[in-house]
Amino acid sequence: MEIDDKKQFISQCPPFDHLNDDALSRCLNELTIQYHKAGELLDRSDIQKVLILRTGSVEIRDQEGEFFDRMSAGDVFIFPVLGGVTPLNVSFLEDTLLYAFERHAVESFSSKSDRLADFFQENPELRLSSSEGDERDFRLNQEVSGLMVTDPLCTHEAATIRQVAISMSEAKVSSILVVDGDRLTGIVTDRDLRSRVLAKGVDPDQLVESVMTKGPISVAPTQTVYEAQMRMMKDNIHHLPVVVDHRPVGIVALNDFARAQNSEPIYMIQAIHRAESRDEIYRTSERLPSLIEKMIKANVRAEEIGRVITSITDAITRQLIYLAQRSFGVEPCAYAWVVFGSQARQDQMLGSDQDNGLILEDGADEGAQEYFKRVASFVNEGLDRSGLKYCPGDIMAMTDKWRQPLAQWQSYFIKWIREPEPKALMHASIFYDIRHVAGRKELTRALQSLVLEEAKKNTIFQACMAENACHSSPPLGFFKQFVLEKDGNHNQVLDLKHRGTVPIVALVRLYCLANGLGEVNTMDRLDVLEAAKVLTSSDVKNLRDAHEFIARLRLEGQEIAISEGREPSNSLDPNLVSPLVRRQLKDAFSVVAENQKALKMRFGHGAL
Repeated sequence: MEIDDKKQFISQCPPFDHLNDDALSRCLNELTIQYHKAGELLDRSDIQKVLILRTGSVEIRDQEGEFFDRMSAGDVFIFPVLGGVTPLNVSFLEDTLLYAFERHAVESFSSKSDRLADFFQENPELRLSSSEGDERDFRLNQEVSGLMVTDPLCTHEAATIRQVAISMSEAKVSSILVVDGDRLTGIVTDRDLRSRVLAKGVDPDQLVESVMTKGPISVAPTQTVYEAQMRMMKDNIHHLPVVVDHRPVGIVALNDFARAQNSEPIYMIQAIHRAESRDEIYRTSERLPSLIEKMIKANVRAEEIGRVITSITDAITRQLIYLAQRSFGVEPCAYAWVVFGSQARQDQMLGSDQDNGLILEDGADEGAQEYFKRVASFVNEGLDRSGLKYCPGDIMAMTDKWRQPLAQWQSYFIKWIREPEPKALMHASIFYDIRHVAGRKELTRALQSLVLEEAKKNTIFQACMAENACHSSPPLGFFKQFVLEKDGNHNQVLDLKHRGTVPIVALVRLYCLANGLGEVNTMDRLDVLEAAKVLTSSDVKNLRDAHEFIARLRLEGQEIAISEGREPSNSLDPNLVSPLVRRQLKDAFSVVAENQKALKMRFGHGAL
């Protein structure tokens, strides 16, 4: 294999892509090449090296045979050595070519590259498997602007593929943004040059416009690192432009997150996406409680923890659907897997159950119904075994009623809105929060559009929803003393969910439905209600703070229950918290009560 070929490959593998030409040449002098046959195990001495997969794939398991991770071409990995013992076994799934470096050589390279040093210090696989359990700084609220590479390499649509490749090579970057004037129109990555140009024999003198990704997904510099990570994983992209008014101001790459010290959620999702069986998914999902425990101790906001839990649930759902399709064949018609309730709002907590359904395209025949029944049963069972328990009310895609063509789903909502009977209002707390997870988005959008249109114009429905939203009042007496209720063990407690966060969710949902606003997440809904001047800035701030405070107490209580081997609940004994927390909780409940009164005044006349 030619040296230039090895150098070209290594130069495209993060974090080596940030070494200059001279450092890369010295790096090659320390490189050894290994060939392994499918079925072989990596020698124990080689596990202590820094390894790059050139071709092939490997599976990594611990000493007990538990699945840890799977690596493929281009992955760079380094294993921890704990007390002289490396508790990992590496097996080759196919014929594989490895590049290997001794650890002392990596230390030498790292001293000359901050990015290389950052990578190996912050390597997520290293930390995930460490038995010493060092605490992480989960800076999920860090803005993208603090992480992005500013002044990204750009070109124009009239440039040729050859010119773009030369520019990327000279700048030693793995992507280039395509602009029209100062407006972002496309992106080209090194992967595009390999798969769309070299692999297909495209003339390099063609315009770059012919091979670029048009209208690339982007983020704003004010969005969080967490949001950027989730977007990249969801859409399977490695480079994300950062834009302001369609003008590129920066770019982030997947490997940049190693520097942010908050990679565990993203790598957990990555492990789920790589899972080849439901058992692998189950094993990965077992790490969720300990991840949430770390985040709680690191003082991450309850809002962000809810998004993390939901993102992992979404990943499990999508991978289960993929595995089901691999088992049962390609779907016979278009479908949309939708979720309701807390998963739709992205505010799930530990112990949440399932609320989901399948929208099928109109005209789906009996064969399609039978196919999706098998898929739904496969996915719902997998979710249950992954910790997302079966819905007590059977609101799941495996239930025939919630696996229907679009027209039937639309008829459900039309009836619920036009005839708001008690059962229909009971559904309000679940079904009016809808979010797409997999399949054909157009089916989900068609249902969401109908719900917004019908709800916005029906004042009787709004009045009934307002009454229903105020049914669960905060547990405060006349003199603002706590009103306790008995839990399943006959303890006197506060129900932080049904008496705290649920009323906030319900009143914010109604304001959005009544004004035709399609956001689903409660915090996003508060933002648009403030922007539309439906709620004052003061009300929005108070509701946001109240929701965060109550949700935080719920999470802390659940974390304690799990650590003690108990089932997580939504209950709180006020005698177990400090007087300061009790006063703050009363203030939060008062905010809810005041906003419920305002809701009644605004919508109560609709029933007349």
